[in-house]
Amino acid sequence: MGDENMQMCVECLNKANAKVGDFVEIIMKTEHVLSAAFIAYMIPLIVFLVTLVLSMKVLSGSIDVLPFHSYIKNIEGVSTVIGLVAMFITYLIIKLNDKKFKASNKYMSVATEVVTEDENGISVVAKDGTPLCNIDIK
Repeated sequence: MGDENMQMCVECLNKANAKVGDFVEIIMKTEHVLSAAFIAYMIPLIVFLVTLVLSMKVLSGSIDVLPFHSYIKNIEGVSTVIGLVAMFITYLIIKLNDKKFKASNKYMSVATEVVTEDENGISVVAKDGTPLCNIDIK
């Protein structure tokens, strides 16, 4: 499926003291993978859905807080745009907190040990102490 020599760049901590070209085992705790996925995907989705429902209720007049709700003809379209804007703002907030997430190292992969060449199809490129990894997917 796809390019046979596809490479992916993954940021990770180099606890294996790997050198350029070494193949390493990369791990990340399951709970950290799941919580990172929840932050990246579920929180924006929940914000979108809650905003969508609330804006539809407000614009339709079910929740009477706006005096001009009866002038809006396309309630679903306006509510969708409001939901998308709220979701975009949520992604922006997550992105602005990216440095904080990286500083905690909670969501970082870890190169744990140097393995024999291409044993797991994973290699690390640690450029002068920079924690960067390349993963060869085959």
